[in-house]
Amino acid sequence: MLAEHACIVLTWILVGIDMAVRGRRTGTIPIGHAVGGLADTIRPYPKKGSTGFLFSPFTAEAYCNTVESAVEVYHQPRRWKPFVKRVMRVDFSVSKMAEEYLKLYARIMEKMA
Repeated sequence: MLAEHACIVLTWILVGIDMAVRGRRTGTIPIGHAVGGLADTIRPYPKKGSTGFLFSPFTAEAYCNTVESAVEVYHQPRRWKPFVKRVMRVDFSVSKMAEEYLKLYARIMEKMA
């Protein structure tokens, strides 16, 4: 079970994406290796609209630095609480995905015309 307002470390791509999406519903902040689907679904903190933390390369040093950053933000409620609320609002529904694909398709068609 994922605890509310906690972090979860995700290093394995297939399990990671599912856990990142599921965890966001409860306010669990993902910390993931910046590869594959994790890099696609997590917008790294502190970017505007961030949805988690990413580390790269896959080294102990990069991992530890990212976890330290997450803990630092966690201990600052004025930054952490809005961050968690934003993460919980992220829409990963199929209809939202389809909408994004249609927008992308329209842009491609415009460029080809």
